[in-house]
Amino acid sequence: MDAVDKVGLRALGSSLHGNEGITALKEKVIAGLNASGKVLVEEATGAGGDLALQGLLILTGGVEEEALEAAALLEEPILIVAHPWHNSLPAALELLARLRQEGRQGLILYGEAEQVASQLALHARVRAAWREFVHSRVGLVGRPSDWLVASGVEPARLRELGLELVELEIGEVLARVRALAGRSFTKEAEELERGASRLGELDQETIEGAIRIYHALRGLAEEHRLSALTVRCFDLIGPLRNTGCYALARLNDEGLTAGCEGDLQALLSMHLARLLTGQAAFMGNLARVERAGLLLAHCTCPLSLGSSYSQEHAMAFELRSHFESSLGLGLAVRLPSARATVFRIGGEGFDQLFLAEGSILPHEPEEGLCRTQVALELDRPELIDELLTCPLGNHLVLILGEHRALLEALFQTYLRR
Repeated sequence: MDAVDKVGLRALGSSLHGNEGITALKEKVIAGLNASGKVLVEEATGAGGDLALQGLLILTGGVEEEALEAAALLEEPILIVAHPWHNSLPAALELLARLRQEGRQGLILYGEAEQVASQLALHARVRAAWREFVHSRVGLVGRPSDWLVASGVEPARLRELGLELVELEIGEVLARVRALAGRSFTKEAEELERGASRLGELDQETIEGAIRIYHALRGLAEEHRLSALTVRCFDLIGPLRNTGCYALARLNDEGLTAGCEGDLQALLSMHLARLLTGQAAFMGNLARVERAGLLLAHCTCPLSLGSSYSQEHAMAFELRSHFESSLGLGLAVRLPSARATVFRIGGEGFDQLFLAEGSILPHEPEEGLCRTQVALELDRPELIDELLTCPLGNHLVLILGEHRALLEALFQTYLRR
């Protein structure tokens, strides 16, 4: 079992039940949680060590004062595990009520053992992702694009979250690209071409130029120790006659979260998705909505998202020009017909959430849109109205699989104000 699933619970029981009775009850509850196979629960007696998560196990009533002392040593939100016997739940309710009076966050996990184990596993993943997120160095390369008038995050909010924003000039990218001008990238270009089903409007120099931009951004990220970066990418088109679309896609596939147009809200959403799920995300324009679905489109997409498609079909991507400018290299990636989650955490306070799950539908690419196009039928069509009446911005983030519970838990725990 992975270390992320190892959970320590401080067990608290009243002496009225006797040592043997408390021990038997503790072993019964912990054995039930471990029988699910979703977490490895052990009794916590001190420092966390290699534990992914710590919480309180309320074995009986009458332990509220002791539990308050134990809670003072735990990271918020304080997880309180209760069970149906010996006044465990009443004690947990009293404890949580007091914690809330003190302005502290807590959560009672109660139900069948497998259900509680699932919740512990979920919160272990959420907490691990959050711990990494708040130590991230986030690069903003150039200002946000002029049309992104609602996609910034207040500097004070970034500091409150613990994020370090590294502001860089687009000129640093241009200088790095020019420094690579004498270096050949023919081998990388040929490898990329072999993987594509179509080369579209491109020539060899354009493909090598896009790879040069990748190496420039990779070098910039390494020098500044960035965990994620977003680029005012349209400012590359004039000087370089090329785009960052391939560079951003490749960086995402290599584990560095990379977003477009200086959209900080979308970038941070993508970064959280990666930390929660371990997979790269697609950031797209909401190009079209219909009664029960939507169409996302952009000229960049991690090639890994098309790998499932290529197992059953021909190659999963085409190399095209950038849609708006007809210059440089854009990627037309075909995503598989699969379950997916689409979301965005937004607002200047990064404290608002749009979240939906649905199914990716077959879609024939259209020439009047950005190159990668993803049609998604939502499970809850009424959320289309939310997109149109209370939008958080023009970009949404898509990840393969059903991740609503993870994203909701993280948002409710750490971001909602």
